[in-house]
This record gives sequence, structure tokens and C-alpha cells, in this order.
Amino acid sequence: MTDIRITTMSSKGQVVIPQSMRKTLEEGEKLVIIEDAGMFIIRKASDYAKSLQADIEFAQRTEAAYLEVERGKYVQMSAADFLKRGRTHER
Repeated sequence: MTDIRITTMSSKGQVVIPQSMRKTLEEGEKLVIIEDAGMFIIRKASDYAKSLQADIEFAQRTEAAYLEVERGKYVQMSAADFLKRGRTHER
């Protein structure tokens, strides 16, 4: 049966995992929190592949770059124009 409990978040964003649910957790254990459409999933980081941290960092950098493009921070140009522009700046 699924164990369901209610907890609260502090003003510092801290959430207490009820004692009955943390039997398999060790103090200091890293947890992954995934938010999707208002649903939060917490899993032990050790449940994921060793490359998880690198994958998360790559996804965060990609998302940040995408948002910058959406805000118009970069210009779009063809490969030929890009190469022309690079040759102009070399001189």
C-alpha cells in the first residue's frame, strides 16, 4: 500500500520527510527533486546513473541558453553569413 503523509515547507524552503518514510535514507544522502505540472517527485540520487549530475547541468545550461534566445539576446544567421562575419573580425 502507498504511504501518504502531509508535511509543510519552512520559510527557508526546507521540507521534513516524515520519519516513517525515511527508513531507507541516510543523513546527508543526496535527493533528486523533479517538478512536473505541480507534482513533485523525490528520489534518491543513488537510484540514477553516475552521469546524472552532468546530465542535469547540461539540461540547465541548455534551458538557460534557450531562454536567452527567446528573449532575443542572440541573432540568427545563415552559416555563410556567420563565416563571412568571422573573417571580417579576424582582420
